[in-house]
Amino acid sequence: MSTKWRRTAAAAVGVALGALVAGCGPSGTVDGDRQYTIGVTTLFSSPIINGYTAGMQAEADKRGITLKVNTADSNVGKEASIIDTYITQQVDAILIDPISDSGSIPAVQRAVAAGITVLCYDTCIQEDAKASMIKGYVTSDQTALGREAGEAAAKYIAEDLGGKAKIGMLTCDQSYAICAQRRDGFLSALAPGSYEIVAKQEGYVVDKARPLATDMLTANPDLGLIFGQNEGSTIGAALAVKSAGRTGTHVVGIDITPVIAQLMTEPDPALVFTAGQGAEELGQKAIGLAVDALEGRPQAETQYAGLLPYSASDQAGLAAYLSTHN
Repeated sequence: MSTKWRRTAAAAVGVALGALVAGCGPSGTVDGDRQYTIGVTTLFSSPIINGYTAGMQAEADKRGITLKVNTADSNVGKEASIIDTYITQQVDAILIDPISDSGSIPAVQRAVAAGITVLCYDTCIQEDAKASMIKGYVTSDQTALGREAGEAAAKYIAEDLGGKAKIGMLTCDQSYAICAQRRDGFLSALAPGSYEIVAKQEGYVVDKARPLATDMLTANPDLGLIFGQNEGSTIGAALAVKSAGRTGTHVVGIDITPVIAQLMTEPDPALVFTAGQGAEELGQKAIGLAVDALEGRPQAETQYAGLLPYSASDQAGLAAYLSTHN
């Protein structure tokens, strides 16, 4: 990496990660007189998503709330089955990270009709359905995440690539609306005329993203930069660049996990910057939002978790993150 990356990493907020078992958690009370049970659906299993649920579990434990956590494995039918189970169990609230902004609506409708308070975290359903059924939403500022990555990319293009770059993108924007916001934020930070998007493929799981990135590198010998829109695409791109020995190609991405941090601590790393999100903080906020909704307290329609940018040039910041997340 010919130019020193100077972006300072924000201090990571650590929450002890523990093993999550669906349905585990103490029977509890809120304010000593009301027992709550909250059901959670997750998209799939990944370090970022596990960070969300770890934050939820920590906050639930602190408040004496029973938490039930189940993953939908990217399957709308399984998600619906989980929600139907929560309805049968008569949980007080459901926190959903919906698989589909449209396909997840019928199950949400059933939960609301059963008198259950439903809230979104990370992603949400379509705006009209959200306005009528969802009692709160906590997420990261997705456009800002993309813009942080774009600003780092713009710096790299200007200082290392002579002001012009061919860019490949590994995306999740065909599947999740929040990823389209990340894409738009990224592109908004790039100087007009400074880049050309020469490859764009949907690949947000490492095992799919890595071969797609390898294909991009093979088809574009002068590829200067790959942008990964999420954890899986960022890791997959970095591993592909590293495996190919392409010292002239680097990766900027979104999300922070121990694997991502470790990739940035390597000598001459392929991954030079990531715009992280406070996953544990987001999970904690989601539980607080659910309790506020259950108890009728006013709240902002959408709440945001903080952003945590990390750069390969700030090894102290990466070491601090790893010390609390390994």
